[in-house]
Amino acid sequence: MEKSFWHLRDEDRLVLEQGREKAAIFNALRDVMRRDDIPAPPSGPEGLYWLEEQVKRASALNVLTREGFARLLTISLTGGDPFWRQEEVQTLLSKGEAGSEKWAVLEELASLNTTPVAGGQPVKIDVTQNTLYRLCEAGLPLWVIVDNALDASVQGMADALEVANYSLFRADEQALAVKGPWLLAAWTKPRLIQYILSRPEYGFNALWLVADVEDPEQLIRHLQGLLYIKEEGGASNRFRFYDPRVFNHWLHNLAAIRLDDFFGPVQMWISPDPNPLMTAQRAFQYKLLDGHLNCCELALQRCLNDEQ
Repeated sequence: MEKSFWHLRDEDRLVLEQGREKAAIFNALRDVMRRDDIPAPPSGPEGLYWLEEQVKRASALNVLTREGFARLLTISLTGGDPFWRQEEVQTLLSKGEAGSEKWAVLEELASLNTTPVAGGQPVKIDVTQNTLYRLCEAGLPLWVIVDNALDASVQGMADALEVANYSLFRADEQALAVKGPWLLAAWTKPRLIQYILSRPEYGFNALWLVADVEDPEQLIRHLQGLLYIKEEGGASNRFRFYDPRVFNHWLHNLAAIRLDDFFGPVQMWISPDPNPLMTAQRAFQYKLLDGHLNCCELALQRCLNDEQ
């Protein structure tokens, strides 16, 4: 059987380049949010505004990389909003480039007016109220792509619950499957969806899709055709389309003429918001209607939010 590839064009390469900066921002934010020794960032709309201000500051200081931005975020959260307006901070930033020594001084200054870190146990969310769980209960053929490189326990749980699961790597790369993407027939066992949504990483790293196919091989082959790309000149590689940090930016910028090929047998994609300040609250649902991409926002914890 002939192998299927997604052919990478010049415009595709430009889209990927533009997406790298967003990925660096969200990766840095996740690094910071994992720490329990500094205050947590604001969430929701307030968090989005706060993050926008931090990105502007990082751009002005030329530190919009994963490591540099994480350092700036740590200082902002430690010192609080007034920190960057302090006279000595402004004076320090106005003198030359912001090198490692200067950042070390900024970190020390920020620690002098740190905000106490709130203690207590995190509040557990009832995932049975999650929109994805309810789609499963409604009987939709809801599949999920998980990344074993991130956490192999999910694919292991699928095995334990006897949920059909398939490596998306081709037969000649199955030796690498332990660290690759897996497709799980999630709708067949709601308990598996509960487990996925309870995992701190997978709550915002799994890509969901609705595909009503007679033979799973049809869906697997289509997804492999998105996973493997072929560049000009014939070189082939793998593409992390299933990563929400890549998926949302990619699909929004994909040429309309290529949407049919990308959707294939998939009727609906559901991708968490890659911004970790919003992932507990929303995802994006994508459908193809009359040849055009239809995107709408889904509140993942609608019932919980309504109660608040």
